[in-house]
Amino acid sequence: STERIPKGHSYEKGVCTVCGARMPGDFTGDGRINVTDMLALRRLITGSAISEDGIMEVADLNGDGKVNAIDAIYLRKMILGAD
Repeated sequence: STERIPKGHSYEKGVCTVCGARMPGDFTGDGRINVTDMLALRRLITGSAISEDGIMEVADLNGDGKVNAIDAIYLRKMILGAD
């Protein structure tokens, strides 16, 4: 599947209807995690994209407080459906 829904959350158009958080990994806000989101993460990591408010909740996929290549690995696994 190209979507991963964290437990306790229900997403509609990339935003949780329970708590209002953005879906981790869903940079485009379309409610899916796919290659387009990977491209957006890569632009953010390389500095070719401007960071926006709230991007950490979407981009810091391993929860270490940084957005880097490790998050790209997590996102790739999400896209491929691998654990």
